Amino acid sequence: IILNRYRGNWSRMGTRKTLVQAIANPGLCMLFAGVVVFPSLLCAAGDEDRDEPDVLEEVEQAEGVIPAKFYSTPAERREAGMGRQLTEWLTVSGLIEVETEHAWDSYRGGESDDEQTDESLQLGFGITFTETLGAELVFEYEAETGLAKLDEGLVSYESEEWGAEAGRFYVPFGEYFSSFVIGPMLEFGETRVNAVSVDYSWEDRAEVFAYVFESDVDKAGERSDKPDWGLGLELSSADDAVKFGLNYISDIAESDEGLLDDFNDRYRSRVGGWNAYAIYGMEQSIITAEMVRAADKFDELDPDEDQPFAWNLELAWFPQPSYQFAVRLEYSDELADQPEWQYGTSVSWRINKYIGVVADYLYGDYKDGFVEDDHDNVLRHRNLIAGQLVIEF
Repeated sequence: IILNRYRGNWSRMGTRKTLVQAIANPGLCMLFAGVVVFPSLLCAAGDEDRDEPDVLEEVEQAEGVIPAKFYSTPAERREAGMGRQLTEWLTVSGLIEVETEHAWDSYRGGESDDEQTDESLQLGFGITFTETLGAELVFEYEAETGLAKLDEGLVSYESEEWGAEAGRFYVPFGEYFSSFVIGPMLEFGETRVNAVSVDYSWEDRAEVFAYVFESDVDKAGERSDKPDWGLGLELSSADDAVKFGLNYISDIAESDEGLLDDFNDRYRSRVGGWNAYAIYGMEQSIITAEMVRAADKFDELDPDEDQPFAWNLELAWFPQPSYQFAVRLEYSDELADQPEWQYGTSVSWRINKYIGVVADYLYGDYKDGFVEDDHDNVLRHRNLIAGQLVIEF
């Protein structure tokens, strides 16, 4: 399908639909990986002359900063990998993650602990049709479920000032900066949908963007074909050391958090969402701040959970190019099952250009009476540790 479309039988929307349907099939995903990816890895084994990159992938900070982690936002994770170019038009990258978490919960009336381990494989494909037109495919295999799924599949257009994307992807509502294995609580706003997005930039100093997307959450008693939408603005300094962003989405119930799952994705009135973030990068450190808030109250949810809000503040320090230390302070209000305050530290070590390890510790303090177990015991606080092994190829 890809080759036929590439050879000139090109229809923008038709290709997007056909491409997404094909890659969404797990069997085709594995077949494509076997035919294209793994032969390239065998060739890579003998490629000893490849130059070591001077710096790791930038994480939206001042020039010269060398982060130890592979990524600091979900968007960077989806772009992670060495990016081996197989042909003039096809680039392949991969990411393997093994993650484990252990939590100790303290209730009024007793203690409990919980442990979980996750393994996942991510494969990304970058396809170049022309200098301005391309496509990106990212799919994941999760060991726990044994399923391969399409994470993103989109067609993109880029010029000096204009950009556009169409397909299934995460809309640009929030950046979700973090140097931790455990994502910040404000990730409840992350939204992956079928969408079309357009952006315009001025001299790399300001960017505005707008998008429309297919709605899965509708008004109770109706089935609406009207799309949802979002708007955003980002301002940055000449060296990208300072950035500010502001975003609005028309329906925050469309997020992957599934805020209205218990109500069959039906609302009495639609509730939008706000996001704002700021970043300040220095030679050996970076400070990030971000918030996500529902713009109004959900009529369906309990009064103490009907307008979720969270903010996250982090400081990351790079004493050497291969090490990173980070601290976090975050807060949430009316966000189901989450602590009111949470803070902790993270350490990252990039062993070489292929392998990295990360370790987290977080302490969460819950609002009195906000979370209870099945026996009505009130959760007071939580100690959480997490570790992650990351392999890029």
